[in-house]
Amino acid sequence: MRIKLIIICLLLSSSAAYAGDETLWPTMLRSLGDCVTPRISAPYNQAQEKANEIYCRTHNQNDPEKIKTCLENSRMETVDFFTDRCGETDGVYYISLNGIDYTLKRLTPPADLYAGKYQGDGISVVVKPRKLLSQEMTHTEEDSPAEIISEEYEARVLVTKGAHTTEIKGVFWQGR
Repeated sequence: MRIKLIIICLLLSSSAAYAGDETLWPTMLRSLGDCVTPRISAPYNQAQEKANEIYCRTHNQNDPEKIKTCLENSRMETVDFFTDRCGETDGVYYISLNGIDYTLKRLTPPADLYAGKYQGDGISVVVKPRKLLSQEMTHTEEDSPAEIISEEYEARVLVTKGAHTTEIKGVFWQGR
């Protein structure tokens, strides 16, 4: 009897450890807003593939030809997973993980490149911009200063859900 109890306890603890070890993958936000908004993107991944498959099957009523076309059209190189949707609500940000959009509130004072801490819907997020990757400038007259049209920075996004933290390496983009 005592051995059965120990085995049950071990199985429960290993199940809990496995359940808490869920990897969080960035997926495309359902809406970025109606403007050119700054955002953080990451490479296309398996979670996005699964989210696309669920969407295509649900919206094409199991028609194999339509599902195939939908999946082909939904392939992309990157997924935009973090934004403020052009500041539509002051201090509110959005992140999409494993096909679920989360609403976050900024915990730190506003900073450039979304740097700071956020929390909401059972997760906490830390955004750490890194080095400049690219910058596009206007071509102006010799006596006028050039203006930045767009820029990309390496970004590190740490997401904590429960006891598990996932680091997502992405690219912060802003422009006009």
